[in-house]
Amino acid sequence: MGKLIGFISGLLGKLILLGLAVLLAGVLYVGAYFYVKSGEPMTVAEAQRRAPGLTFRDFWATRVEQWRYWDRELENAGKNGGACEVPATGITIYRTLIATPFVLQARAHQDNPEYDRQARIDNNNAVPPAEVLYHAPLLAAAWATFEEWSWWQFADHPGFPGGPELNHRRMCMTTYPTPADVSANHTQETGTMP
Repeated sequence: MGKLIGFISGLLGKLILLGLAVLLAGVLYVGAYFYVKSGEPMTVAEAQRRAPGLTFRDFWATRVEQWRYWDRELENAGKNGGACEVPATGITIYRTLIATPFVLQARAHQDNPEYDRQARIDNNNAVPPAEVLYHAPLLAAAWATFEEWSWWQFADHPGFPGGPELNHRRMCMTTYPTPADVSANHTQETGTMP
């Protein structure tokens, strides 16, 4: 009886270890896929109209630069200096994690126009086109969803009231990226890697 229990617990331990290894491999695969996609031009049509060739990495770098400016301004005013970059990074990580479940849920209801309409309303229409959301490979649709959400949230954020310490300027605000923000333009101009 003791050998049977030992065998079962050993087998169960190996199954749990195998499950964790598969989960880790899946997370690494998705992470690598998203990393590669972040270096390609964004799928958001407005991003390409404003700054042709803009990649998510370019977009994110310009956001971080602007948030760090505001964090320094807040520190200089004696306030919490991480009020812009840290929360925005947290929101972005959260959106990365929920993009795939969002696509799966949308696909489960793709024949329901009312569901699609409500999902677009609930997400401020920051949802990829139907042909991408419903018919592109799952990770491509998840990446496009993540980019849409990020663009909607951070492309031209009006910021928050800064109070008298900032002369009532709006803190954490961001502005639309421009062609000057596209790293490929820097490579062409200087002949060096960005």
